Amino acid sequence: MSTKRCLRCALPEAFPGIVLEADGSCNYCIYYDLFEGRLRVFKEQLRVQFENVIAEAKRNTDGYHCVLCYSGGKDSTFLLHLLTQEYKLNTLAYTLDNGFISPQALRNIGKVVDLLGADHIFFRPRASMLKTMFREALLNKELFSKTLLPYANQCF
Repeated sequence: MSTKRCLRCALPEAFPGIVLEADGSCNYCIYYDLFEGRLRVFKEQLRVQFENVIAEAKRNTDGYHCVLCYSGGKDSTFLLHLLTQEYKLNTLAYTLDNGFISPQALRNIGKVVDLLGADHIFFRPRASMLKTMFREALLNKELFSKTLLPYANQCF
């Protein structure tokens, strides 16, 4: 049995809150179409605000302009590149070793921060601290936005 999906965005019919219309599109795609103009204006406002923050950070001539939580994954690597190369910010990269970083990932982190000229702090908390952090993340329902919980519950 195949799962029905939106013909435009490919979200499955089991996605929380989705309604598939007769034409094969979903309510999320229809909503996007209705507010596309507002979204474009909002994105432009965010871009201007972000560039204002960058300009403010660059006024600081001592120390770092920003700190980036750096996992070594593609998203944080792209952001590190953007901040250091495109925006020319003196960036401090910070990596928390959660015990699951592979040796290859550690080598990649080292190569990237060297290549991009970013200082890097690598923090490895003791095992008991990590256990406390993981336990709290799993048991404390207040850590997550209530609007995100339905999506997280789909994973379990």
